[in-house]
Amino acid sequence: LYPTNLFFLLQSIRVRIEGHGYSKIVISDNGCGIPKSDLALAAVRHATSKLRSVDDFETLQSFGFRGEALASVSMVSRLSIHSRTDKSPVGFSLSYLDGTPTMPQPKPMARKVGTTVTVEDLFYNLPNRQKRNASATREEYSKIVQVVQNYAVLYASQGVGFVCEKRGNKAGVDVNTTSGIVHSTRQAIERAREQNKQQAPDDAALKELQARATKEVICQLYGSSLKSQLQSFCFSWQGKQGDDASLECTGYISSPSYAGSKKTNLILFVNQRLVESRQIQRKLEEVYGDFSKNR
Repeated sequence: LYPTNLFFLLQSIRVRIEGHGYSKIVISDNGCGIPKSDLALAAVRHATSKLRSVDDFETLQSFGFRGEALASVSMVSRLSIHSRTDKSPVGFSLSYLDGTPTMPQPKPMARKVGTTVTVEDLFYNLPNRQKRNASATREEYSKIVQVVQNYAVLYASQGVGFVCEKRGNKAGVDVNTTSGIVHSTRQAIERAREQNKQQAPDDAALKELQARATKEVICQLYGSSLKSQLQSFCFSWQGKQGDDASLECTGYISSPSYAGSKKTNLILFVNQRLVESRQIQRKLEEVYGDFSKNR
């Protein structure tokens, strides 16, 4: 569900979990909201708000547009979306079942600008899946926290803060990156955009602040001892003349002397989408291992 929220301009995302995610998952943001006219299509398969014409394919820079996340979730849960845009005096809510709205029109409601996606009774119509997952509830919640942490690292440089909290038994907040340098980074980005009137301001001081935000969030989530051990890297590759192929890779890596963890903790994003690849991880471990031996 994260790419659904992150496509909209926002400052923070809050995730609330009940029953390890099977009873309820609530993801709220303070972004630009979804217009009332688009709510009916939000959970329809292959629907997307990212394309207005065929020409948009040439400049597509979003998460993609399969349009299957909300549609798939609505097939195995009770899904509802509450949203309000800054152009509307009120918000609107709509519930879905099997990809279809359960009411003819969105219902008006009072709320702040932004969007809230609520998933309840996950797998209620799949008894076998419910039984299989009953013994792995703690593991599932741990995976949710890990996803929140990964996105918190990626979007720290954009000034987007993340919160993940658990309700019910052993309630508590496991992730919170909404304050401090992340908040300051967001304010700096907004000031730069106002001054430059452009989407991606190019400012050396701002870039330095963004790098600091990423580094501090990594240390907040994975241990303060990393602060003096993280090294940034940047690699770019351009294809042959006449070839449009190119690659740019940026990130952080702990120094070989860091002994805070015995296992590899790889956070990998490709075009802002979280990716798990054992093949890439093995190759990186080989290179890192050789580099460590030669130090």
